[in-house]
Amino acid sequence: MVAAGRALYPGLRAAAVESVRVGERPIPDDGLPVLGRVAALPNFHFAVSHSGATLCLHAGDLVAAEALGEDRGDALAPYRFERFATVR
Repeated sequence: MVAAGRALYPGLRAAAVESVRVGERPIPDDGLPVLGRVAALPNFHFAVSHSGATLCLHAGDLVAAEALGEDRGDALAPYRFERFATVR
C-alpha cells in the first residue's frame, strides 16, 4: 500500500509504516445493515454496516434525511434495529 502511494504521490517517498491495526467490522446476524431511528430512542439513529464502502452514500443520505424529518416513505423499514426484537 505504501509503495503504491509513493508511486502516486512523490511526497510520500520517505513514508514508513509505524504500526498496523486491525478492527472488527460490525456484521449483524442476518448480514443486513442496521439503519435508522430507534423506536424507543427517537433521537438515536443507527448507521451500522459491514458494506460501508459500497453503501455509505445511500445509507447516509437516508439516515440523515430521517434525522432531519424528511419523508422518504419508510425506505429504512427492512433495516431497522427493531427487527432483532423478540416476541414474548
